[in-house]
Amino acid sequence: MITFGSQQRTDGIWRPVRCAAMALLVILFACSVREPLAPGSPDSNKYTELQGTIEGILYLKDAPFLVTGSLIVPENKTLVIQAGVTLYFEPHTALIVQGNVSAIGRQDSFITFTAKDESWQGIQLFGRKTPSVFRFCIIEKIMREAYGDAGYGGVVLQNASATFMNCLIRKNRAFLGGGLVALESELELFNNIFKENQALSMGGAVLLVQSRSRVINNTFFKNYSQNVGGALVLFNPVFDELQNNIVFQNRSDQGDPRLEILHAGTDSYLSQYNFFSVDEPDPLFLSETDLRLQPNSPCRDQGNPAPEFRDPDGTRNDQGAFGGPLGDWISPEVKETSRN
Repeated sequence: MITFGSQQRTDGIWRPVRCAAMALLVILFACSVREPLAPGSPDSNKYTELQGTIEGILYLKDAPFLVTGSLIVPENKTLVIQAGVTLYFEPHTALIVQGNVSAIGRQDSFITFTAKDESWQGIQLFGRKTPSVFRFCIIEKIMREAYGDAGYGGVVLQNASATFMNCLIRKNRAFLGGGLVALESELELFNNIFKENQALSMGGAVLLVQSRSRVINNTFFKNYSQNVGGALVLFNPVFDELQNNIVFQNRSDQGDPRLEILHAGTDSYLSQYNFFSVDEPDPLFLSETDLRLQPNSPCRDQGNPAPEFRDPDGTRNDQGAFGGPLGDWISPEVKETSRN
């Protein structure tokens, strides 16, 4: 359950009143049972409003949620988000996690973090005590283009620990690391799609700074940096492991549009079995919205041949987000395209 203070009712809406001794959350409940709305189309009469300090569970029955003020998960507390929940964030609001988040959707019921209007301020993770987990999530429409700390990444890990699996991280913009930045952190990225993210400086999709990471079986497609590293930048890594990824049609105005490695010793990273396409052939996706591989794709059976990387059918690893043990899923973009 979500912990909050006492309630009063005005204009047909239940409004919790912040109690000095026990309030942990300001939350508004609409009075009728609501069905989740499609991303990008909040109805002012059909959402539950959230702001302030939060812990406990966000239930699907109360979705969709409208975040009117930044949400803060305190240290040693957990926020659980049920499958199918959509959170719409107003401009200048963020999800700030000092404890941890468990956002585990299903491939038929993604959790969505998106903007109510044009943009919001993203997800900021602090602390390593308990890793946050995001699986089957859509994270989109973040804009953090200010210079310095305020412009770090759509998703930011700072001295934090988190795992992202089977997520679609798209259409985010930041000064550094358009999709995600890890600063002195521990990060696992398994079977995610980073698509159409942008950075003003470096790391169109991902920037890893003095971190320890495993970046395995992801697809980086059409990300852009105005400086270097259209897809990925490794900066002074502790140890970053990149395997079985597809990096295709990413752009940068300088340097290598695929991967830039800066201030790194040769023993501080491992990069192998990746499809880094510039002169290489097309990976042959099914379409620009369905990034699964065609039968004759050059990325089939080209990942790490070790048994722990095998595809669900037991064959050698296919590169990209749909290969390896977690590769049996479908991007939510496929359903979005079929609806349209």
